[in-house]
Order: sequence, then C-alpha cells, then structure tokens
Amino acid sequence: GVLAVAGSSGNAVRFFNTNGSDTSSKAEIALTDAHGALWDPEYDVLWVLGSTHLWALDVTLNADGTITVVKNNSLSVEMPMDHGHDLQPYYGHNDKLLITGETMKIYNKNTKEFTDVLDQRSTKAFCVLPNGDFIYMFPDGLHEQWNTTYVNILDAETGEITKIESNQGRFYKCRVWNYNYQ
Repeated sequence: GVLAVAGSSGNAVRFFNTNGSDTSSKAEIALTDAHGALWDPEYDVLWVLGSTHLWALDVTLNADGTITVVKNNSLSVEMPMDHGHDLQPYYGHNDKLLITGETMKIYNKNTKEFTDVLDQRSTKAFCVLPNGDFIYMFPDGLHEQWNTTYVNILDAETGEITKIESNQGRFYKCRVWNYNYQ
C-alpha cells in the first residue's frame, strides 16, 4: 500500500511504499501549508488540503514499487478561503466533504460549490455526528495558540451551539468513529 503524509512545515504531501521491507520508495507533491489528506474510494483519489487549495490526487503504486502521483485537474479546485486546515468526510453524503480554513464549509464534489456552515476562524477540527449535528474545535486562547479545552456541538437544524468543557486536558483535533464512511 501507499502511506500519504501531509506536512505543513514542509509544504508537501509525501508518499511512502509500505509493501514489504523496502520502504525507501517515495514520492512527493508540493502543497503550500499542507494540512489534510483523505482517501475517497468513490472517486478513487486522495483529497489533500493546503492554503487555498483542495486537490484530488491520483496515486498509483507501480509494479516496480515506485509511486506515481498526479494532480487530477478536473476534480481539484481553489477554495474561496485561505488557511485550509481540516478535511473530513461528511458521513451520509458521499458527494460532500467538510473543510475548515478561515471559516467552516461543506464542499460538494459534484457541483464544486462551497456552502458556509459557520463563520468560525481558526477551526482546527470539524466533523459530523451520526445524528447530523456537527462538532468542531478552535483555539480558546487559554493555552498554546492551536489548542482548546472545549468541544463545540452545532445543532444542524436549529444552529444552537453547545459548548463542552474539559478540565482534564487540551485538544487540537477531534474525530468521529463512524463505520459509514463512503
């Protein structure tokens, strides 16, 4: 298989061959402020997120063990915001992705349209719960500039926000365990 790693400080997405004992085969594609990577089995591409870019990449592990990575220009788009940060599936909606940057948006892969969800700056994590509500996290300013002691739940129907506080730690990312991905 192929392992993809997004590196914001390296401004690249790097790919490693994980088959067998020879893991020296690798590939790289430059992506400013690379932050997110998500495999899409329906489109058979790796979505990657960085700065103002949302790219779909065709990734191939060749018979000789080398890796070929090609940007799929027909699927890739420029985002209407900067600082692309989190990229997640929108469970139950195979045609959509959840994206954060300067705001929180839903991206429709078929129409290539972005829909605003919430104008929350510096969102570090954005996921959907099984009931359709969203969870998200952004720095609260109490500790390091990238973490928080809160998890927020946005009611998808009413827009009401519930804030859950933890006295036990600081958080950067959250993920929903869901068997329904794609």
